Amino acid sequence: MLYRLNLLRSFPWRALLATVAVLTATTVAANADTPSGADGGQLVAQRAPSVQHLVDRSAPSLPKPRAEVPSRRFGLDVWEQVPALYLDAVDEAALRAEDAIQAELEGLLPLRNGVARLLGDTVPSQSPDWFELPGIGQLWAAAFVSPEARGLRLHFTEVDLPTGAELWVYSPQYVQQAQGPFRKSGPFGHGGFWSTVFPGEMICVEYFVPAGAADEGRLVIEELMHIYRDLLNPFTDGDGGSREGDCHPDVMCFPEWHPLHNATARIDTIEDSNSSVCTGTLLNNLLEDMSPYFLTARHCCSNQASAETAVVYWFYQADECDGTPPPLGDVPTSEYAYLLATAGTTDFTLLLILSDLPPGLTWAGWDAGAVEIGTPVAGIHHPTGAYKRIMFGDTINHPFGQPQNYWGITWTEGTVEYSSSGSGLYREDTQLYIGQASHSEPPPNCSNPDGPSGYGRFDRTYTYIKDYMVNGFDDVFEPDDTCDTARWIYPATYADRVVKSTSEDWYCISAGPCDRIDIDVTFLHAFGDIDIELWDECGGEVVASSTSGDDDESISYENPLGAAHDYYLHVYLVSGQLNIYTLTLELTPDVPGPVILEQPQDVTECQGGTAIFSVTASGGGLMYQWRRGNTSLFDDDRISGAQTDTLTISDLQYEDAGDDYNCVVVNLCGIAFSDYATLTVEDCSECPGDVDGDGDTDHADLGALLADWGCTGENCPGDLNGDGNTGHADLGILLADWGCDVNP
Repeated sequence: MLYRLNLLRSFPWRALLATVAVLTATTVAANADTPSGADGGQLVAQRAPSVQHLVDRSAPSLPKPRAEVPSRRFGLDVWEQVPALYLDAVDEAALRAEDAIQAELEGLLPLRNGVARLLGDTVPSQSPDWFELPGIGQLWAAAFVSPEARGLRLHFTEVDLPTGAELWVYSPQYVQQAQGPFRKSGPFGHGGFWSTVFPGEMICVEYFVPAGAADEGRLVIEELMHIYRDLLNPFTDGDGGSREGDCHPDVMCFPEWHPLHNATARIDTIEDSNSSVCTGTLLNNLLEDMSPYFLTARHCCSNQASAETAVVYWFYQADECDGTPPPLGDVPTSEYAYLLATAGTTDFTLLLILSDLPPGLTWAGWDAGAVEIGTPVAGIHHPTGAYKRIMFGDTINHPFGQPQNYWGITWTEGTVEYSSSGSGLYREDTQLYIGQASHSEPPPNCSNPDGPSGYGRFDRTYTYIKDYMVNGFDDVFEPDDTCDTARWIYPATYADRVVKSTSEDWYCISAGPCDRIDIDVTFLHAFGDIDIELWDECGGEVVASSTSGDDDESISYENPLGAAHDYYLHVYLVSGQLNIYTLTLELTPDVPGPVILEQPQDVTECQGGTAIFSVTASGGGLMYQWRRGNTSLFDDDRISGAQTDTLTISDLQYEDAGDDYNCVVVNLCGIAFSDYATLTVEDCSECPGDVDGDGDTDHADLGALLADWGCTGENCPGDLNGDGNTGHADLGILLADWGCDVNP
């Protein structure tokens, strides 16, 4: 049953896919002698490159709060209303019988642990299992049960989700370990991916579409991977018998191999509808930058489609010598990988692990030199996918042909089994990696402990992967690790930028006086949390930042300085070892010039008083000039603030009055003119007994009052107190004011 709808944001691998070739060419000798000079004189043997192992030195970080699955976030009990789809039982006994026959015939192989089951075709938009969340969105849910499965994975195809939509996958017993949110077209950008492995026989899917989304989107749940070997019991693979043979020494009993043992991990991949288990090794490089290089066998992972299904299990080992290992479902994992190089010549595949690595790992050192016959060696592996073991032996002439490509090994303690494929081989004296498990005499188990094995020679493999081992994994902008080495960037989109925990990225951006700086960094948060900062100068201050827990960090910042200025963008990892991102820069020269927000208002004041005009404008780097008409005003003994947003005129005179006060506001991005405001200057002095209005109180006013004596109503000139009539009270006011003169 296929589920169609429209997860993690698309990861920017398309350009990278075109630039990294799968290597299958003829190998180049790794240890050739070279002339010491142009004259072809004495030959000097080059020392084979090598590097010691590296213990994780990344600083601890606190993870940002993680969103819950939508049903918990919104308080919905969806599983009381959504019935699970039950599949028919799988004939596990027949599968195990096939595995046993193949191993007896072919020797060392990946251990098959699961088979894919088609689900059919279902369209969620036509499904009744939608839950409406008013004002929030809608939620669709589905559950699948494959009886007796020890674990499950889901295969999504045709994924095309609208902006803001989320896809989640989880086991009902491990909801807190839900995988998601997936967004857009999935982690690889092509609409297809497998979920991680979830223990148990039931797996759940939730798909949330926010309100206002353009459509419901699309996705297909095409297959379910039925894992039939036990994930939780470390001592059996689900058939009641022992998981592995009894001849394997526990690596925890050999402290001299600690912490190098933490470079070894189990890896599950899917090819041809089968899930298989192998082993691989985290490799150091000459830069020691903790690039997550993981080397395994080509017959475990031979193409990019398989690499995209990788689940790597770390620290699957006992707690002490011959102690108790944890359930596989409880150890930290990293999902998904990119195939950097592969070749059948030495049966190797080099992967770049994409999602976060847990803290405390070791990157194995290696030696690209030749190894003599009889050299004591050790191998660290996961026999039949079981917890970590170690084996010891010696190099011999390779008994299966092609000794130029493979080391022959005979074991003195322990041996290889299924899923030892891809595991690392080390010199005992230096503990440096020299090859990976490729093949063995059948059957590869403890019943044949003396059966020889073949390991791909790292000195030959090195010729394919030299660039990665020498230079680490980074982009063409290196070195740009500090503000002092920042690379100039200009408005454009820069795809496939690489940031590492050991190598931050700095960029220099030149912004014009009117520019708005828009920066957008897109990536996959599950592969490492990236944050960004914009600095005003090296060693200066952060003027803008973006530190969300999403797949996108954005900054929009207006240059406020009124002049061109260089800013510095800092891109760094908060968690994880490495992530790839796309950076888009826009410089928009449309930061607006001044805009008048509040106009100056008319002012009326008395002669000798103070008038204040003000203007409010938006914009950066503003400059002001107050004017009367077209004539600029300047500060003097009566005027202040003529070149600010507030003009003050003191000791007002009648000649200051006028209707032409205005302000010009400018910056380097434009100019704005305020409205005109009027200043009125009044004579605020008076004589209360001045009936005739000539500015003084004298006989003329007395005569006018007496002439108006007895008048009642609104038009009584002698009504000095305003009570509506002219009488004794008004006469008293006039006599009291006798002799007043406002213009002496």
